[in-house]
Amino acid sequence: MKKLKTEQRVENSFDAFFDESLLNESLLNESRLTKFNENYILDKEKTASSIIKFDVVITILKQVFVFFPSALYLFFGTMAFLMVGYITANRFFILSVILISSITMIFGIGNIKKPKHLLIPLSVIALGITTFFAFSMSGIRTHIWAQNYVGYVLPLALIVPILVKSWIDKD
Repeated sequence: MKKLKTEQRVENSFDAFFDESLLNESLLNESRLTKFNENYILDKEKTASSIIKFDVVITILKQVFVFFPSALYLFFGTMAFLMVGYITANRFFILSVILISSITMIFGIGNIKKPKHLLIPLSVIALGITTFFAFSMSGIRTHIWAQNYVGYVLPLALIVPILVKSWIDKD
């Protein structure tokens, strides 16, 4: 009768234990398997690192082409909304620009599913409001400071949302 596979394995292991030539062959097979596993793990690490590099490229592209323009539109949209006054036709257009740029800003730097990330566009809106009132209370006409002095505050419109996002993500 044929022996069962388990019995054959047990006998082979006993034979390998007492016979050194069989023991060396089994160790050689095990070392081949470990080298195969090491190569397999290295291949997985290479693919994982390429995925990480791809994610970094995607986040940089999102920040350059989505976040930066939407931050600028939101900053200037807030300032324009405050400068327009009581003209209702222009206010609707400016409010729609503010809404669209707020959503794209959250998409560019944050996560739309997290409600805390609504603070990111609100920080730019608050910066636009404080800039407007600081320059309007200083006695300078709005068109003059818009042409000459907004360039000094503009980098803050790009830095403040990143700082707010890092502050939110700590919690």
